[in-house]
Amino acid sequence: MTSSKLSPKAEALLNAHVEHTIAQLQNFDVIRAEVAALFEQLLETPLSTLVPLDIIQRIAKERVLDIAPSNQLRTEIANIVKDALKNPEGKNTLISDLVPDATAEVVINLIANETDKRNQLIHQIFSNPATGEILSTTISHAIKDYMENNVVTKKIPGASSLMKLGKGVLERATDSNLDDALQNYLSRNIRNIMNISEKKTKEQLGSKQVHRIAAEVWSTIKKKPASIAGKFVDDPTVDAASHLIVVIWNHIRTGKYVQSIVAEGTAGWYARNSNRSIVELLSDVNVTPDFIVAELEPSLKTTIKHLADNGYLKTRIEPLLRLFYTSTEAHAILKD
Repeated sequence: MTSSKLSPKAEALLNAHVEHTIAQLQNFDVIRAEVAALFEQLLETPLSTLVPLDIIQRIAKERVLDIAPSNQLRTEIANIVKDALKNPEGKNTLISDLVPDATAEVVINLIANETDKRNQLIHQIFSNPATGEILSTTISHAIKDYMENNVVTKKIPGASSLMKLGKGVLERATDSNLDDALQNYLSRNIRNIMNISEKKTKEQLGSKQVHRIAAEVWSTIKKKPASIAGKFVDDPTVDAASHLIVVIWNHIRTGKYVQSIVAEGTAGWYARNSNRSIVELLSDVNVTPDFIVAELEPSLKTTIKHLADNGYLKTRIEPLLRLFYTSTEAHAILKD
């Protein structure tokens, strides 16, 4: 049972208790000591003791997969990208300032040495029927153009007379004879042409050649200012890309594949880290107790002082303590 009315002595004690609590909250030495004690406790407590896997998986699903990104979030991310592209320092910063030559060389070597993957890609390209159609059309046009426009044709007996017929007549003559012959030949031999093209492409894109090409490209790119990206990616492009990314994400986030990736990914992470403490996990991202205290202290001091000055802390603390002072147990103690 509780008594809503306090004796003058109890009321005075309650008020003193409230003021003492508010004063303690404004004493950052107290907060620092409490944070240190909390982290000491967390250092000895493994993750599995605090949070089971199913809760982490549920939160990941509910907060990442089940909720569509808000338009405000999309807009803010797009605006951050736009601001980055327009940053004035981009004009004074070369790409080589962002990516050192040593790093670029590592990437170039990685690309150049991926011979098997490169050859697989080349094979896929030349195995595609669409590539055959493009190659066939290109060869046909090239031969026709050569026959129609190259000066050598003027030296062929009868060619000069044919040229006098005019371009239109020549084209009709070419279409009626050469084009049919070319198409028939290419149709019969395109597979062999594709195989030869694939072989020659692999030869021309060997490790040394790819390294040379990539190095030449890098030597040109690295001298460009970082702001050059803004010339290729304007505001409408950023907006369109952000919309497209959201549309794609909203489509795949509800599918079994992505949901399985998230579930298995969190399970794998949990299995590797469940015996580690929260403090150890935070240290992986360079967050330490000292860092937290140092970052919190300036803003927390200002915030707590503001909440104390405007009476907010008292309105929250006083009712909680009053519940104790009006309790039967407290009343019995104070009566003595």
